[in-house]
Amino acid sequence: MRAKTPRIRQYIDYIIKEIDLHVETFRNAQANFQPKTLYIGGGTPSFIPLDDLERLLKRLGQWLNLADLQEFTIEANPEDLNLSFLTLIKKYHVSRLSIGIQSFNPLAHRVLNRVSDYHDVQKKVALLKQLGITNYNLDLMFGIPDMNHDLVKQDLELFLSLEPTHLSCYSLILEERTLLFNQYLKGEFKPLEEDEEAAIYQLIKDTLTRNGFNHYETSNFARPGYESLHNLIYWNNERYLGIGAGSSSYLGNTRLKTVSNLDRYFSLLDQGRIGREEEIQLSKQDQMEEEVMLGLRKTQGISLERFYAKFGEDFFSVFPMAKKLIDQQYLQRENNYLRLNPKYHFTADYVLRKLI
Repeated sequence: MRAKTPRIRQYIDYIIKEIDLHVETFRNAQANFQPKTLYIGGGTPSFIPLDDLERLLKRLGQWLNLADLQEFTIEANPEDLNLSFLTLIKKYHVSRLSIGIQSFNPLAHRVLNRVSDYHDVQKKVALLKQLGITNYNLDLMFGIPDMNHDLVKQDLELFLSLEPTHLSCYSLILEERTLLFNQYLKGEFKPLEEDEEAAIYQLIKDTLTRNGFNHYETSNFARPGYESLHNLIYWNNERYLGIGAGSSSYLGNTRLKTVSNLDRYFSLLDQGRIGREEEIQLSKQDQMEEEVMLGLRKTQGISLERFYAKFGEDFFSVFPMAKKLIDQQYLQRENNYLRLNPKYHFTADYVLRKLI
């Protein structure tokens, strides 16, 4: 289902205005901007009316050489995967889909307020393959109340039968000021115990690795060669440009967040400005700590050589606690990489607090 509201059309108008400002900025700086990857997400792009989505894709194509991107991903809900949408994104060189399924179990509906029908998704996947679209991620959510070990195992079997190249597996998080959090406060459901959730996470890891997936990041699994290049930019602590209300960027040594309020976003663009809610200059120590926090999410871990080349500092001099954590077997050093012991992937935050 696609929305047909003036507000969505207006938002696309202003995203294009922001793109125009970036084009002018790079032109004035005499800098050529051609990213390695492009990702359209942060909501449900497949919900946008097709004529508006094409306006956005066309403007991006005028700015960037879309055919030269190493990876171009767009997020989609399964119900939006029809012939018109898929034909449009193929026209603009989208090379990867990320499909928000979450779960096929009806128990998930009460918590997520949606659940995907397996047979419907099966037909959509058949259409993808018919059109030659074979690189697609499926989102799976676990930690859903009443979704025990056996029910998650059933979900995994159904997900695997759809032959994805990539699976993103996220634990349900209760965030304040959300409908789900209010239901929790009213006692309408009880979250899973941490031990049970950790056991389900281990089930997911074991099942996917046994089926040929590489567990390359805390929440992400890929067939060999299908790791998300775009997400690796984040985890490798590289620079990126975000466009749109509420988007984040990392440029130079500065982390930026664009204003989230749409009216404010529109008003500032009318003045020829991109409004920022946050603009944080990172010190060298900040950058090194971020390198650790992001790098340890990767199962390969942190390259100690790359750390020295990037910062000119010995890792163990900056983070002396690392040696103790190796002795305690929280961390492992292998081939000049430092990584989390796989036993502690689910409790990575605890290890990071000790390290930094």
